[in-house]
Amino acid sequence: MAFPRFPGTTRVGRVLGLPLVVEARTALPARELGPLLNDAFRWLRRMEDAPDARLGEVLERLSRGLSTAGVVDHRVDAGNAVRVRGSARPGERWRIGVRDPRTGAVRKMLFAHDLAVATAGGLSSVESVTVVGPDLAAAEAHAGEIAAMPLLPARRYAARLGAEGPYQVLLVDAERRAVSTPGLARYAPTAWARRMAG
Repeated sequence: MAFPRFPGTTRVGRVLGLPLVVEARTALPARELGPLLNDAFRWLRRMEDAPDARLGEVLERLSRGLSTAGVVDHRVDAGNAVRVRGSARPGERWRIGVRDPRTGAVRKMLFAHDLAVATAGGLSSVESVTVVGPDLAAAEAHAGEIAAMPLLPARRYAARLGAEGPYQVLLVDAERRAVSTPGLARYAPTAWARRMAG
């Protein structure tokens, strides 16, 4: 199947010591898009020196800036922190691989037009936690908090978070069993994890 051409570009760099990929899919002409991305990467280099910079917050600000500047269809990806807006191709959702923080292997695939995805490695009984929602800084904070908990409090916190609002959770325990909040199903093509009981 041939896809219609969706103009844009991909830039690769680093942010807070991590590899970063920015995919911009936009009808902006190259003479406008190039300088805009150059400015974005200059700003990212300045963030390297900010003592309190957090990855989720930096990437969320970058994504908002791109959107405000007219690059409404984009993906900002730093491995375990991903922010997508708009479409990968006309009418097509972005594909976001949920990665195992220990191996880097893609564990599950999510599909969305506007989503923040943050994954954190857990301690002892929690192997990994992925939180999805509308803001990458908040998703990253929730993922880190849940990942630091023992399994039962982590499951309760995740279930409460999923029930209360726009953030949904995939939790993988030390035995590699995955459970998710019910709202996560809207981003997954099939049912792939047991649901958390409220």
